[in-house]
Amino acid sequence: KGKKVAVFGVPAPFTGVCTNAHYPPYKSLADDFKKKGVDAIICYSVACPYAHFNWAKGMGNDFDKISFLADVDADFAKEFKLDRDYSAVSLGLRAERFSMFVDDGIVKSFQEVKDASKDAEVLLGQVE
Repeated sequence: KGKKVAVFGVPAPFTGVCTNAHYPPYKSLADDFKKKGVDAIICYSVACPYAHFNWAKGMGNDFDKISFLADVDADFAKEFKLDRDYSAVSLGLRAERFSMFVDDGIVKSFQEVKDASKDAEVLLGQVE
């Protein structure tokens, strides 16, 4: 309540696009999000919390700037119809790549992400 939050969802920790294209721009632009009044940046994934934490740690994440949220049972993904079956690439049930800006509990912008490398810039532009 009363917070501005940027959330980006990735299919899985330790995967190529998530590690090399989606997360790095958020890391680079974290201070810009803060300057625009964003209280929290959250990286979401359907994963175990231990994998999610160690992935973030391995990328040199500053946990004061970006938090990592693991959804073990895909409850959020299922509730919002973001759940996808990635069994064909050995990942099982995961979430679609997405991002959203939430202001005081209200989703102000939401998109399924097609170009992971541009997502942080797009979401930053949507922050009011």
